[in-house]
Amino acid sequence: TTTLTVAKAQTTADANYNCVIAPASPDDTRVITTTVSLNVFRVDPVTPVKVTTTVDQTLTCKIGDLTTVVTVTWKDKDDNPITSGQSEYTVVQGSVDPSTKIQESILTITLNTLKSLGSRTVTYKCAAQSTQYPDSENI
Repeated sequence: TTTLTVAKAQTTADANYNCVIAPASPDDTRVITTTVSLNVFRVDPVTPVKVTTTVDQTLTCKIGDLTTVVTVTWKDKDDNPITSGQSEYTVVQGSVDPSTKIQESILTITLNTLKSLGSRTVTYKCAAQSTQYPDSENI
């Protein structure tokens, strides 16, 4: 198996790469060429907000330039993955809107969880990973 690794700085747009396999022997004239498509998606940044701790709060992660659903992972203040139902969180993966090519994933944080955080500043993160290429890196 051959792996092509493309630096993050070079992955700003979709691109095609050609993998050319040449024979090791001069007697063999076969050359095999395979085109590999690199599909890039984006995660839109969110401006920090202050929220009330008197009602449940929802955060939305927007992932764009998609043609297929990605797996979204939400992370808590300690950078641990959050699963739906864990510590009073609800995670909705969302689906790709074909007209906008955007998938919106929603994290709901319950009132009790917010109260337990007190008045500290807390950051939640979302990361997206291709379902088509599960070995791809979370961004």
